[in-house]
Amino acid sequence: MFQTSFEQPASAGLDAELFEDLDVSDPRFEDWIRGRRLASANPCRDGIDRSPSKAIPLLERRKTVAFIADCEGSGPARQLASRFFALASKAIGTQVRSVSFCEAGNATECETFDGAAQVIAMRSVVRDGAPRGSLSVTISDGSTGCVFWAESTQLVLDADESATSSEFYSMVLHATDAAVDMLVRGNGPADGHDLALRLFSSARLLTMTLDKENLALADRQCAAAFEMSPHGGPLAWRALIRQISHFQYMTCDFLPSHEPAGAIAARALEAFPGDPLAQCVGAHTEYLFGGNTCQAMRLAKRSIQANPLNALAWAALANLQTATSDYRSGYDSARRAVDLSAGTRATYFFEFYGCIAAAGLGNYQLAMRHARAAAQLSPSFAPPRRYMVALMASANDGLGFRGALRELRRIEPSFEMKLLLDGSYPVNTMRRIALIDNVEGRLRRGMAALLEHH
Repeated sequence: MFQTSFEQPASAGLDAELFEDLDVSDPRFEDWIRGRRLASANPCRDGIDRSPSKAIPLLERRKTVAFIADCEGSGPARQLASRFFALASKAIGTQVRSVSFCEAGNATECETFDGAAQVIAMRSVVRDGAPRGSLSVTISDGSTGCVFWAESTQLVLDADESATSSEFYSMVLHATDAAVDMLVRGNGPADGHDLALRLFSSARLLTMTLDKENLALADRQCAAAFEMSPHGGPLAWRALIRQISHFQYMTCDFLPSHEPAGAIAARALEAFPGDPLAQCVGAHTEYLFGGNTCQAMRLAKRSIQANPLNALAWAALANLQTATSDYRSGYDSARRAVDLSAGTRATYFFEFYGCIAAAGLGNYQLAMRHARAAAQLSPSFAPPRRYMVALMASANDGLGFRGALRELRRIEPSFEMKLLLDGSYPVNTMRRIALIDNVEGRLRRGMAALLEHH
């Protein structure tokens, strides 16, 4: 059986401690770990059992999100508010399991939810105007009325158009993130589920730094989060960490465990088949490591259906659509991923998917803009720079090619153009689109000639 770095082997000495290599500066987490260590400790040498008489419970404390709509009787406005509530509840529900939702007439009703460990109120105000209306959202503590987040945007109040616009999706995503943050922080003692979600949130941020030590720590944090509160998200994310490590460094040897991405992704899907994150990471894994493209497409679509605000699922769908020659849909999906991630620490990651999809579409100038955006936001991110090299060579731009090659080799010193044609080199989608033909042509004509004339 696979053993993570957190599982203590039977031969471990008495000094070996649970999660001893995990460094998290959170007093509540440290208290939880202390209790788990006591509960799992071997009897002391003096024969006295000092372990707690009862197991430490990890009870889910029910939390409530109360939606309040202020639409002034406008039909399109009410439809937009309903769409907002539907998307927000889906997204929150995929991250915070012990949560329920209701629609309240006003903020004072939120105070009547007896038995809930926490109540937050999410109020949407939709105003019809000419030529554009507005959507404002505030999130407050249901018991005190204290507002801790607010944002507004302008929209065309056409139910079909506005409910699919990038501004609308961005607003819902930002509100969802704020609500989840408030629910996780809570206003009372944290339980195991809260602590697990905090660790998982930390792991996601660490992953996007691309730093090897941070990737390794993120893997450990996901394992610890899964140990506290088993669900698909942290487990699937460990597979994603391996995918990112493979594409950035072409090795996963620096991670604390060597279980392959495919095995972890499959385990997450088997144990949590309805989890949207397990589905979208499963879709990425199926495609990237030579699995069933049709199955990967099904997983990506199911993930989006469960949570339309998941940029990672839209990116998986974009890759699959591009790989199967549905180039326009591929770019539309990649554009949705970019829009959803705008302003976050992961924007660079999804700009790269925009580059891939635009290259598939044959719009190499657009592909270059996305690649440059990704490279500017994350200078050490290797994948877009590989595309920049190919795009510059395709454009017969010797000066640009020389600069792109120099920048890539700062990250990947051993890079040679012929690697783009190697099936083991991580440019899977490039080898499925016309851009690779241009690379092959350039290699046949000789790269030296390109450089000599500029």
